[in-house]
Amino acid sequence: MPIGLWRLFQSRHASELIEALNKHNDSLNRTNIQIVHNIANPTIVGVHAAYSSLKDQEKAAQENFSAGLPKIFRELDVTIQDSAFITSDVTNDPDNTTMGKHEYVVYTGGQVKIGTVADQIAIAQKVTELVGPELLANGIRADHIRSLSGVPMNRIIWRMGFPTLDGVEDEITSLQSDGDNEVAAGIREWLSNMDTLVRGVFKVRRKFGSLG
Repeated sequence: MPIGLWRLFQSRHASELIEALNKHNDSLNRTNIQIVHNIANPTIVGVHAAYSSLKDQEKAAQENFSAGLPKIFRELDVTIQDSAFITSDVTNDPDNTTMGKHEYVVYTGGQVKIGTVADQIAIAQKVTELVGPELLANGIRADHIRSLSGVPMNRIIWRMGFPTLDGVEDEITSLQSDGDNEVAAGIREWLSNMDTLVRGVFKVRRKFGSLG
């Protein structure tokens, strides 16, 4: 199963951190890394790494250490806000046709009620079948992501990649749960299974390349 690693960092030197992380990953010929910068709180930087397995991730972690990543974090006063292994259970882009084409990413999710993760995945699958093709036609990718580790672990999130900021604005200002259609009903059911809900809007500062 493909596996991801999501890490959220905070630093007063976020721009320098992004530059250093890009140089670090370039030096290791990494194409499986996406770096994002929170546009509401510019001290926050997110890194999403995609791996074929945990063995692949462990090897990359050792390379990071040897290449001086801990020194970068010390020098730029970086604190880790979140770190978790993740997986995508549902996507509207299984062939990765939008890979490397997004300028912005929106994360919407939080803690899910214990025992309802399978229900949430089923709802996400149904909603994606209804709206996923239209989103993809507009260059928008939607993934329903589940935490495999972290504190807390009972978290799920919608990750949506957008080619334009206008698309982001349309998404975050719309009341998609309002109405009597099947999509709105599914979103309301999904929301009813959540204990908390947060959202972050990020500018992409390093794009995914080949994941092969």
